Amino acid sequence: MDSRRWRTFLRATLRSWKDYPQLRAMDRATFDRYEADAKLVQDAVAALASTPMLDAAFLSAIAPPLERLLQRMYTLGDDITAFLLFKQVGSLLEDQGLDEPAAHALQWAGRCSRDLRFYDEAQIHFDRAMVCLQRVGKDHPYFVDLYGAMGILCHLTRRWDEAESHYRRSLDLLKLWPHEVVVRSSRFPKSRLGGARLNNLLDLLLVRARHSPAEARTRELLAARKLLTRIREISWGDPIALEFATANEGEILLLEGRTPEARALLLQHVKHLLMGSPAAARLLPAVHRMLAGAYAEEGDVREAYAHCREALQQSLHHANAYEEGMVVEATLDIMSDAIRPRLAGAGLSALDADDRETLQNLVLMLEQKDWYTGNNHSRAVSRLSRTIGEQLVATPQSRAGRMEDSASFLDLQLLELGGLLHDIGKLRIPWSLLNKCNPLCPVEHRILESHVAEGGSMLRYLGFAPLSRLVEEHHEKLDGSGYPAGRQNLSLMGAIVAVTDAYEAMVTPNRRYATARTHESALDELEARSGVHYHPRVVLALRQVIASGPS
Repeated sequence: MDSRRWRTFLRATLRSWKDYPQLRAMDRATFDRYEADAKLVQDAVAALASTPMLDAAFLSAIAPPLERLLQRMYTLGDDITAFLLFKQVGSLLEDQGLDEPAAHALQWAGRCSRDLRFYDEAQIHFDRAMVCLQRVGKDHPYFVDLYGAMGILCHLTRRWDEAESHYRRSLDLLKLWPHEVVVRSSRFPKSRLGGARLNNLLDLLLVRARHSPAEARTRELLAARKLLTRIREISWGDPIALEFATANEGEILLLEGRTPEARALLLQHVKHLLMGSPAAARLLPAVHRMLAGAYAEEGDVREAYAHCREALQQSLHHANAYEEGMVVEATLDIMSDAIRPRLAGAGLSALDADDRETLQNLVLMLEQKDWYTGNNHSRAVSRLSRTIGEQLVATPQSRAGRMEDSASFLDLQLLELGGLLHDIGKLRIPWSLLNKCNPLCPVEHRILESHVAEGGSMLRYLGFAPLSRLVEEHHEKLDGSGYPAGRQNLSLMGAIVAVTDAYEAMVTPNRRYATARTHESALDELEARSGVHYHPRVVLALRQVIASGPS
């Protein structure tokens, strides 16, 4: 293979992406150009992986521009594709004994998978990167980044002692190397990395305080205050590190029970960040997430949800997959605290107007995130599911079969809510995968399909256990060929949501994957699969509803 042709291709692609905005901010034409380029890169790497007897010198020559291109892919917001490609490239380099570039690629694969919340996968890649680097040298400058990345993973998976050890090891190694070496190995100033590690340690103290009894919490908060002062006083303090420190001070105030002070500080910090550098603005999702916690603590859940939505919007704008996931989990915690106590023992009958507004907030967040289904998909499925339910209740049925297949057992309120929340598990799926136009690989298909199980899990956590079955059945088929469980005995309500979701998916005009079908064409396809994939009575009721026109 000709390494010069490869380098020319990679550098030309990187130049064409130089002025691209984040994927979410791209217009349709730019997005399509990027997707076409990304497909070429994916195909090229796949061809490399299938080539027998690759030459190590060739791989060594193309590794630097390929890594820079994949890093750019990641910063544009295509984290899922970057992850898959870094994983492939790391394995190719590792197999050829190119330990230093292999370690870098595998570290990036770990970082991408960690930010995407694939924690087991991240640990595997970090461990492989560690082995490669240890063969190069025990104090190699790449270890500065690697120990920091591993620390964050341990931090997120509640291995706090390991996290602290990794953060401190990263700081110790940072002191060994001059600024130029650090920049060359990590592409960040030494001050930026030092400040980041100190803020990692500060955040770790706050996490421990949050999960500690009163006496231990006091000790952790005192230590956090001392470290905050140190970050602000050290001569190598980076401006971004100081912005992080201010956000962490808001968290300290929250944990000290000084909620009004925390809220005031964080609101002021939002204004400051909006006027600052683009790098500083990347903190906005975390600060809005903290503000949501502050308002929830004061009982103002409406304002808390507004900041959750803004936090998600900012995380998507800045292509921050890590914070995207954090915001979703924080929102679920706030909602669970607000709804679950009232539902206990009373069920859905206890839902009031505020609770319904809470559920609408979940749907609003999904609409922010998922271009693929379109802004009105969940609401359309909800309305149509209820209408089909009403049609079935009004239609005499001589043989219902199982008791739960009888229309008299339909709970229209439950059906309507199930339709509204059927795709809610997509909140836990990366934005870049939800909105990807290129064909999905098997790994991506498995991740996307996990939204069904994730949706059921989320609803049980919120106290909506009766809804979870509907959500978990909306991609199942009568012949057992559906997912996630391959169920054949579907409830009638689950079958209604499955048919409605399939129909709305076919006729929605703003889906990115396919041109919208006509109503008649969609009905014909559903009828062709009636009795095999879809419940015949539901398909018939759908045709009757469509024939009768708008209700």
